[in-house]
Amino acid sequence: MCYIALDPLAPRFTTPEIAQRLIRRMPSLPDHDCINEKGPTFGDVMDHTSIPHVLEHLVIDLQVQQAAQSPNARMRTRSFRGTTEWINASEGRAKIELDYADDLVVLKALTDSVDILNDVLLP
Repeated sequence: MCYIALDPLAPRFTTPEIAQRLIRRMPSLPDHDCINEKGPTFGDVMDHTSIPHVLEHLVIDLQVQQAAQSPNARMRTRSFRGTTEWINASEGRAKIELDYADDLVVLKALTDSVDILNDVLLP
């Protein structure tokens, strides 16, 4: 579980432009399974979802990429899940819960995901 706080000037939600920049960086994001009100995939909501929700999916994507390189066949097919909820949307504070197989891998994925998100939000 991690708690995040967005910069006061950062957007709270994606736009179609932000979604396109995300897809250019991480083409598999729209294909993620995602429980949401619009459809069965993250792509159904990624142009109008919360920034913390994007961070959740970035971390999952990077963990899946890392797992795919594992010599362990069971690890290569492992699924990762997460949930995101606002603690206080107006203040930009949220809680993200993530599945992980290795704490160091998820920490690196989180750090790298924040870097990717900053690059996308501040082009």
